[in-house]
Amino acid sequence: MTRDILYAFRTFKRAPLVAMTIVATVALGLGLVTVAFTLLNMFLFHVDQVPNVHEIYAVERPRTPDGERPRFTQWRLERRASLLPPAPRCSRA
Repeated sequence: MTRDILYAFRTFKRAPLVAMTIVATVALGLGLVTVAFTLLNMFLFHVDQVPNVHEIYAVERPRTPDGERPRFTQWRLERRASLLPPAPRCSRA
């Protein structure tokens, strides 16, 4: 690992413009990511304060008689099957 770092420094010493370009690109990228996260955090990830918290309702799927909630994919398949018309029967002569 030490040899790799020394090799990188020797390479940067031979081509300082490339080294400065790499450092500037990384710094600019980190700065842009920081700004983007700060803006997203301000507008999207910020939790609004609710004046009456006790008035918030949750919408949940109904529970089965044994107390579990059915999986959505299973419910969707059952629902889709009940909405489809019955398949036509083919008679062979």
